[in-house]
Amino acid sequence: MRVIQIPVADRPECVAALGMAFSIARQTGADVKGIYVRAHRGMAVKVPVSTDWRQTWGETVDWMYASEKEMVEHCRSAAALFEEIATANDYKLAHKPRKDLSPVAIWHERVGTPDHIMPIIGPTADMMIVSRPAKRGGQKAKVFLMQALMHSHRPVLVVPQKPVKSIGRHIAIAWNRSGEAARIVHGALPLLKVADKVTFVTVGPPSGAGPSASEMVQFLRHHGVAAGKLSVARGSAEEELPKACHTIGADLLAMGAYSRNRVSEVLFGGVTRHMMSAADIPVLMLHS
Repeated sequence: MRVIQIPVADRPECVAALGMAFSIARQTGADVKGIYVRAHRGMAVKVPVSTDWRQTWGETVDWMYASEKEMVEHCRSAAALFEEIATANDYKLAHKPRKDLSPVAIWHERVGTPDHIMPIIGPTADMMIVSRPAKRGGQKAKVFLMQALMHSHRPVLVVPQKPVKSIGRHIAIAWNRSGEAARIVHGALPLLKVADKVTFVTVGPPSGAGPSASEMVQFLRHHGVAAGKLSVARGSAEEELPKACHTIGADLLAMGAYSRNRVSEVLFGGVTRHMMSAADIPVLMLHS
């Protein structure tokens, strides 16, 4: 993993997200790119946002500033926060990657809205990190989360609002033999290789035509990753996955994100929706 990208604003939850970004970057030797997305000057822009993961995007949020002065202040404070946390993590600020590939922190700003910017910047990173929206409010956070998941085409790490003690030391993988689950395994390989422990978690009886958890354990051995497995005989994945993570002491859950409505791509399945909004540990997702 070489590039971790994270939207930045001067907010408490972003402090926690940046801390996790640099923690993972130190483990993997990655650069961290902080990005600030602002609207065009004086342009009133409305961006679609859902107030419920089960509903379509009928609601919108204003993406503008009361004045140019406010816009400049918000941008400067976000940049200052990024620089402060980068410095605290012994990362030097740079404008571009170094020739010797030594890790650096890079700040950049983009004009537009997340639905326009995310498809552009997403493929230029190996992983996106976004904060989990607050249960009340957090509309802009929802916009970034949904746009990153739907349109970045990269693994997206959804982190809690508050800091966690560790991340990526013990990674649980939600395994259901699906193509979505297989893709997140491959997308998470850089993290799996530096983790202390990896566990495949299955819930309920086997389903699908894909490989079993045992076969995936064998696959990871080719990459030098020693993984284990845990099988939960019954129950719903929404309830049992978080329980399993706590039982085994996992500090990160990797899972495929998928849409039940693959035409409109706005209605996420129950497990994905629950883990995006209610899980209390970081979740790494990859939408297909």
